[in-house]
Amino acid sequence: MYKKILGVSFVLYTLFGFILLPIIVESQIEDIAAQETNAKLSVDDVYFNPFNFKMKLSGIVLETLEKERVASLDMLLIDLEPHSLFMAALHVKSVILQRPQIAISYYKNGLFNFSKIIKERADKPADEVDKEPLKLPRVIFDTLLVENGSVSYEDFNPSSKFELTLTPISFKLTDIDTKDIASSDASLRFNTALSDGGEIAFRGDVLSLSPLKLEGNLKLDAVKLYTNWKYIQDKTGIEIADGAIYMSADYYLNLDDLNATKIDNAGLKLTNLRVKPQEKNEDILKLSALNVDGVIVKPMLQDVYVKSIELEQLSAEIKRDE
Repeated sequence: MYKKILGVSFVLYTLFGFILLPIIVESQIEDIAAQETNAKLSVDDVYFNPFNFKMKLSGIVLETLEKERVASLDMLLIDLEPHSLFMAALHVKSVILQRPQIAISYYKNGLFNFSKIIKERADKPADEVDKEPLKLPRVIFDTLLVENGSVSYEDFNPSSKFELTLTPISFKLTDIDTKDIASSDASLRFNTALSDGGEIAFRGDVLSLSPLKLEGNLKLDAVKLYTNWKYIQDKTGIEIADGAIYMSADYYLNLDDLNATKIDNAGLKLTNLRVKPQEKNEDILKLSALNVDGVIVKPMLQDVYVKSIELEQLSAEIKRDE
């Protein structure tokens, strides 16, 4: 009798985990999105393994009610450690986002496309406002990984539409323990390439979550000035026709002591700069190279130290109209 009950329980658990739970999760995700936003969230498929607690969601698409795509995700993989629940903790082995895509549009009416999906909420009555913040359980996070992501931005306000794309985007966050962040090796890595060929790399070690303390390095490699200057050139009347920027800097951020925030060992290199009037072919400024080294910045103390500045082959043509 005991074996029969155990066998039936095993079959029911298997059916619930493999069949019923994915159906419930898929419908609940779509229903919650419809209730909480002015958008449609669709999921092609949900898979859950009740024996190793791995979940896979594929074909996730977020659209406005006018069917304008705002975000999408090829696949979301979640791997949990169920035994941690007995220790009042949530242990996430890994969360992997494969090919997330975000499209940001800024229209001439001053609104972003994301504003279409935000649903206005009525303020809670005073007696319904939560008096105490919700206490979250301990969360142990082994790995959060973003693979082959992209962000596209378009602004319809300049005279010609401005477009910028970051792709591919990779992000990795490892070894987070909200109970004891100081003893873990928490770190984050971010890399992406710009549509004009430039690259951005961000490295950080998470020293503390409360208060937030970070230290690491930021690098810009061969970022084209022409592409980004186009965004503001209508307001300046001049155009950067050529030039690339390289930058590297170490940083330390402490939200509990902002005066300790510092940018250190910073260096900047600007090469082959050409500046000309907008819609004209005559250069008004040329600079072969600008090298700035040994920069230390303490922003909250308004303290800046520069070890050296070097200019190479600077020429400028200045005319005064009648």
